[in-house]
Amino acid sequence: PSSTASPTGVSPSTVAKPLEEERARFPAPIDLCTLVTAEQAADIVPGASPRDGTLFKNGDSTGCRWTVEGRGLFVNEQPFGTVYPEMWDGQPIDAHDAYVNLRNHLHGGSKRLIVWTRPSVGVTQHTQSDQTGSTDVPGLGAEALTYDLLVRHKEDVISTTVAYRLSNVLLEVTYTDMKDGSPERTRERALRAARWTAAALEARAA
Repeated sequence: PSSTASPTGVSPSTVAKPLEEERARFPAPIDLCTLVTAEQAADIVPGASPRDGTLFKNGDSTGCRWTVEGRGLFVNEQPFGTVYPEMWDGQPIDAHDAYVNLRNHLHGGSKRLIVWTRPSVGVTQHTQSDQTGSTDVPGLGAEALTYDLLVRHKEDVISTTVAYRLSNVLLEVTYTDMKDGSPERTRERALRAARWTAAALEARAA
């Protein structure tokens, strides 16, 4: 029997579509609190109440948080530094463009001064910290990055953020530990939570 081979040696059925032609897999809003189970939240932030999370809104960004004094897990739309207000009505190419702009802004080794507050974990006064440049995270969503927030002029990690794109959705997952978290544990918990949310999204994709 004869067969027709692709010039590239790849079956036409396995060639990925251009991003511009991909359809949005998440056309309707999803409650972000449902992307982390109560058991998972308790593993990351023991004692957080309510265990099902608390919805919050910060400007145009909607999210969910699980917090106790000094520690917290946050999952929100519109990663800090992005402009992607109509995510659930957007297309993968729109989310990709917003992600690329974020990556271009964050990527590299230089630190930058950040002034922030997070009353839900007890940071009620404006606090100065150093934000690291981002690094890529392979194997998470379609594209992902991570960066840390450090005690000013030190290398102590107090917060790790993971931002990732999955189809038309662009999410930010942050784990903050103002108490006694090691850099390795803070980073691991942020990444683990991000993978949980990505898996929960995949299970609901259209």
